[in-house]
Amino acid sequence: MLGISVGSRQAAPRTVLAVDAGKSNVRAAVFVSAEPDGPEPEPATGALPVQAVQAARSVRGVTLAGGPPNLVAPGGVAEVWAVLEEAWRGLAADVTRVDAVAVGLTGVRGPSPQAAELARLLRAATGAAHAIVCCDVLTGYLGALGARPGAVVAAGTGAVALGVPDDGPYAFVDGWGYLLGDGASSYTLGRRGLTAALRDADGRGPATALAARLAEHYGGPEDAVRAVYGSANPPRDIAAFATDVLGAAEAGDEVAAALVHRTVTELAELAAAALRRERGAGPVPVSWHGSLFLADELVLRPFLAELAERVPDAVPVPPAGDGLDGARTLAAPPPAAAPLLDRLLDHRPDDPHGDR
Repeated sequence: MLGISVGSRQAAPRTVLAVDAGKSNVRAAVFVSAEPDGPEPEPATGALPVQAVQAARSVRGVTLAGGPPNLVAPGGVAEVWAVLEEAWRGLAADVTRVDAVAVGLTGVRGPSPQAAELARLLRAATGAAHAIVCCDVLTGYLGALGARPGAVVAAGTGAVALGVPDDGPYAFVDGWGYLLGDGASSYTLGRRGLTAALRDADGRGPATALAARLAEHYGGPEDAVRAVYGSANPPRDIAAFATDVLGAAEAGDEVAAALVHRTVTELAELAAAALRRERGAGPVPVSWHGSLFLADELVLRPFLAELAERVPDAVPVPPAGDGLDGARTLAAPPPAAAPLLDRLLDHRPDDPHGDR
């Protein structure tokens, strides 16, 4: 199960709050949809240019730097809620009503008391009748591919893939967090780059331009160690060094290039594993999103080439949108999306965590 749905889905709501809460930042926006039998909504001030699914406008949007902690960690609900409440405060003054809320959140692996409590807090704060708290993998998938079978690979601070066959169980690959997984992520690439730079500084590893980039980024090895171990958000801050690794690789540094190649290989492995399920013969759409894929020549193109070798019937589909678009779709799904969403959310009448 990828998430928890609180309250049953009825007709598509007119106004929805969508939230994309990753490891590095939180983005939130309120979308106002055109009702089939109602007037077109008035243009709103402060509109955020976000690609929306169906006919919708973003009334207003906010972005907060720094992602929330894991929801199931001790005190996680209170800490996550503090971040989401701050985002909502930035929107509430311009919003007169909210019908439904959908939050894609890092670290949500399925229905839980913590997810149910967070959904309750969201309903109480916004006045929404329905709230869904789910894994940001699902909202990223919906933003990239929409509500159809296929596979999506996400590679930002963390790394994860979701494969959805025509029927049967979906495949959820990695996304285990920086302590246990996320091998194809910016965090891991940044950590490997820092390690290579420190090994060079120690005289234990091959010479690399990453040592000079560490000095530019932090000031020196001791400064880097203090910054990392003193960070309030180590995954985010270590992931930032991935930009230096990519830059060194582009400039021809062999050590950095090898690290980037390893990451590309692991991304292709993620996608192939997500597609390793019983499915009908024929082409299958595969999309992607996340900061690593912005490196077109170094990451995206090699990833697509390696994926083609591993899964010849994978059809690359550039992402139509992002996690914010996916959250908006989840809160106000088109009718045709309901069967697939119910399958992924495991939305059942006997859900013990639901609110009826």
